[in-house]
Amino acid sequence: MHNLSDIIRLTADQLDGIACIRCAATDAPMTPAGTGEHGQLFECTSHIAGCNLNLAKDSLSPAQRNGRACVQCGASDSILKPAGVLLDVKVVECENHAWERDAAANPPTWLAAPCPTWCTEQHRATDHPEDRQHMSVIHGTDLLTMDFENFGTAARPEYRPNALMADLVQGYREVEPRVCLIDSADKGTAYYLSLVEVEEFAAHLLRLVAEGRGQSDPS
Repeated sequence: MHNLSDIIRLTADQLDGIACIRCAATDAPMTPAGTGEHGQLFECTSHIAGCNLNLAKDSLSPAQRNGRACVQCGASDSILKPAGVLLDVKVVECENHAWERDAAANPPTWLAAPCPTWCTEQHRATDHPEDRQHMSVIHGTDLLTMDFENFGTAARPEYRPNALMADLVQGYREVEPRVCLIDSADKGTAYYLSLVEVEEFAAHLLRLVAEGRGQSDPS
């Protein structure tokens, strides 16, 4: 399917046929590229693989035409947000593509180096300084021998086991990540350990496991 990320949310000049629908240029040779809300649309002749809006519209699935699936990837199991108008069709996009568009328009200039390979955060230029950090996938273990927590309400209780969770956290100006330990009930204190401290504590835990199982060697 055509890449529609650059042909929706057209500017006034693009809708009026003054600017290229792909790059917004106004001083280059143009070729017709379909019709829009205000009439004929154009694109630079340099866009050899230019996207024809009529062909792009014809390639939409029924769900994409009806605003029930992402215009970019066809996903329908995600939160969908308005993405503009493709000719006379109002289209939507999934959260991932909405974020990609926002990130391209507002790159996180505060990010001085690429993210670590383990980072799963979606950084934005508007991130508050306290939120400018790299975070990994969260790993958790259910604590089945402890009392279950009510994650619902008094009227609609929902009892589930509490979980001990850990993930990597690194401020964008910090040289090394730390491991954050917290419980899923989010009622206690979060503990931040350096990698050296985690390694030492992990050795203590493995020794306790070995001793509890009657083994002399933690390995």
